[in-house]
Amino acid sequence: MTAKKIMIIDNEEGLCRMMEAVLQDDGHAVRSFTDPLEALEVFRPGIWDLVITDIKMPGMDGLELQTRLTERRPDLATIIMTAYASVDTAVQALKSGAYDYIVKPFDPEELERLVIKAAEKRHLVVENKRLKQRIENIADQDMPEIVGESKPILRTKELIREVARTDATALVVGESGTGKELVARAIHNAGGRRHMPMVVANCAGLPDGLVESELFGHEKGAYTGAQYRRKGKFELADGGTIFFDEIGDINPKTQ
Repeated sequence: MTAKKIMIIDNEEGLCRMMEAVLQDDGHAVRSFTDPLEALEVFRPGIWDLVITDIKMPGMDGLELQTRLTERRPDLATIIMTAYASVDTAVQALKSGAYDYIVKPFDPEELERLVIKAAEKRHLVVENKRLKQRIENIADQDMPEIVGESKPILRTKELIREVARTDATALVVGESGTGKELVARAIHNAGGRRHMPMVVANCAGLPDGLVESELFGHEKGAYTGAQYRRKGKFELADGGTIFFDEIGDINPKTQ
C-alpha cells in the first residue's frame, strides 16, 4: 500500500504516541494532535489522506470534527475511535460519513488493518471520481458542434450524457433548424454505440408506400421492380443508432 498522510486526534497523548509509532513503522507520514481545534486549524485539503479521531474530546467531539473536515475534503477517509462501543455509536459514526470505527483499547494490528482498508476505500472513491470526470471530458469532446456555456446548453449536454448511458429510445423535439440531429449524434457519440454506425432516416422524403421497404429492406423479386436485395436502415444501423429525422412528417397511421 502506498504511504499515506495520516492525522491523529486524541486527548490522550500516550495513545497518540503509540499510534504514531505503529503507523510510522508502516511507512506512513503521521502527525498527532491532542486538541481538536488545533487539528482543525492545521488541516488543509489536498494534504491529508486519512484522519483517525476520538469521539469524546474536550472542545469538540470527533463527529463534529469529522463533519467539518469532510466539508473541506469530501473524499477524506475517517476512522472514529471510541471507548464506549454501542450500536448507536457505530450508526452515528457511519451516518456522519466515517469509514469505520474502532473500540479502545485496540490491538495495533487491528489499527493497521483498518487503516489499510480505509485507504483502499478512499483510493476507490478518488479513482471513481477521476474516471467519471474523464468520461464527462470525453463526452464534451464528442460534442464539438454544440457550442456554448449557458445554463440551457450545459443542461442539454448533461441530459445527453444521461441518455447516452442507457439503451432507451430518445425523443428529441424542437423547431426546424434548432439542432435535433446534432443532439442525436452527440447521444450516439457519447454512448456505448459510438463505434457502430449511425443511420439517418429522412422521414420527410419517405413516400408512404416505400416506408416499409426503406426501413426493413427487401429481397430481390419481393415486388415488381425489386431487381436486387436491399438492406433496410434498421439492418444498416444494427448495433448502432437510427435517427428518424422529422418523424412527425410521416402520417400518423404509419407512425
